[in-house]
Amino acid sequence: MENYSKLLIPIVLFLLSFIMIGIPYWLIPIQEVTLPNALYSPALTAVAVATALLHYLTENTFITSVNIMAMVLPAVVMSRVIAEGIIDPTSHNLWPIELIIAILMGYAIALPSTVVGVAIRKLFDRPV
Repeated sequence: MENYSKLLIPIVLFLLSFIMIGIPYWLIPIQEVTLPNALYSPALTAVAVATALLHYLTENTFITSVNIMAMVLPAVVMSRVIAEGIIDPTSHNLWPIELIIAILMGYAIALPSTVVGVAIRKLFDRPV
């Protein structure tokens, strides 16, 4: 059972964060999308909480927790780029810049949130 939770917890937290960030972002018309402003939403708090929970609930190292949850925003952006690129190949001609912005923003959220996860682990005497 423990092996399943080791894999299941990161997947579930990643997908929940992906959906919570993605839905508001995907609903914005393409003409109004400006990164990073389009990704600012209350759902970023959910990503931060999920990152802290991931580090607290699993035995992941610090960097593993950071890397898993930092990729939520780039995954959301790339899913939109791919979907809209299929429809109109000229719609995201600057997608590498969009991806870099999403990666930087993802790490800006995941790093401090994982520090909070480390603090919570220590507070409740879980192994670090």
